[in-house]
Amino acid sequence: MDFLKQIEFKIKDGFFFIFQLFLKKGKNDFKIPDGNTMRKILILRPDRIGDTVCSFPLIDSLRESFPHLKISIFASSKNYPLIKNDPRFDKIFIYRRNIFQDIREVMAIRREKYESVVDLLADDSVTTLFLSQFCSVQSIRIGLGKKKYGKYYDYNYSPEPDCKEHTIDINLKLLDAFGSSYTIADRHAPPFVEKPVEDKINRFLETITNNNPGQMIIGFNLSARGENRNWGYMKSRELISEIIDFCDNCTIVLITAPDERFKGDKIEANFDKNVIQILPNASLTEVSALISKLDLLISPDTSLVHIARSFRIPVIGLYTAYKKVYRQWRPFNQEEGLVLSYGGDDIFNITVEQVFDEFKRMIPKKMPIDRQTERKDI
Repeated sequence: MDFLKQIEFKIKDGFFFIFQLFLKKGKNDFKIPDGNTMRKILILRPDRIGDTVCSFPLIDSLRESFPHLKISIFASSKNYPLIKNDPRFDKIFIYRRNIFQDIREVMAIRREKYESVVDLLADDSVTTLFLSQFCSVQSIRIGLGKKKYGKYYDYNYSPEPDCKEHTIDINLKLLDAFGSSYTIADRHAPPFVEKPVEDKINRFLETITNNNPGQMIIGFNLSARGENRNWGYMKSRELISEIIDFCDNCTIVLITAPDERFKGDKIEANFDKNVIQILPNASLTEVSALISKLDLLISPDTSLVHIARSFRIPVIGLYTAYKKVYRQWRPFNQEEGLVLSYGGDDIFNITVEQVFDEFKRMIPKKMPIDRQTERKDI
């Protein structure tokens, strides 16, 4: 944890210490509400993109169980680009980490009179604790993974410390708070992609496949939050070379954040063909549309792993074994594809051979794939 993050946490802890007497504790006699009589709920998701994608199965399950229910979200500036046009949300509010803007947003939320506020940040968070209290005075407060602050929620599901369940399955446990069942939920819920965006990506893919139905499209994500999740230029180049030699009907599409396109330029320069970068300045929804057309994605532990699995696209995910966090954030509902580094809190020790062996297990040599055929889980 970096120094500034530690300072931020200490300030928030101090804020909690000062104002905790004004917080409303949860009801001891909580009764499961009748979802058929509820009108509006608010989801708190002021955090990262991957966490938000992993919330979609819960949100879609609520919408399926209670079609009349209007679901809004208090999102962040990070995940807003992915959901800004998503019809699964009635209203979208943005937490900007600016006290004056955030107060205005909270006041707008209070006017909506939400009957339930669902805090999906699966940890003790001072931010979402106060948001759950301020956004609606009389609403039912539902929490996830709250230990120290669990007493301030009317309902809280907190998994065991050694829980091996994926975060999607953990999120779905909250359906119990609405009297619904997570066992019948469809656990694959992709981001919304508008048709013009999908058409744009289809045109891009046509230029690199020449409408060849046997051409395999492999996505290779080079960008990740934090240096500990960046695998490096040399290994990435070597793996791509191995894949192209092994599979002559493969095209590798390099995926980078707009400000890291230089990483793709450097790798693409080593290959005459079969390697191409995604469109310049591709939006998050354009990246999602591209991922939905892939035959396989190779990526470090990032939101793109969760986006790919939401579309049921096979993933080779590069993870650290440190603290076994990968168990909750691994490629969802997939038996293969998890490649672990045991060298600390980074993926540097993962070898090219490890990833390439996993590739050969998941994509047999020269296997023709018809992208029009519905994929099934691995």
